[in-house]
Amino acid sequence: MLALLVSVAAALLFDSPRREALDLVGRLWPWVSAGAVVLAVGTWLSWRDWQQHSHRAEFAFIGPARKLRPEDLGFRPVRPGE
Repeated sequence: MLALLVSVAAALLFDSPRREALDLVGRLWPWVSAGAVVLAVGTWLSWRDWQQHSHRAEFAFIGPARKLRPEDLGFRPVRPGE
């Protein structure tokens, strides 16, 4: 998408644009802008979802702290003589 925008900008800067090309750019810029916004929002939502799932994988136990056992935190109880 960035390459398309750069090529259009370069064409407008270095070439003498025809009237039809300017009309086309004038008609399409709202659609291109809306597409970029939708793409950005979708990317942000998927990144947020990925972060939530990766954090949940790190914390396998979710519950009150008073119900935690040593095994839940990766500790192994040791008996005398072990």
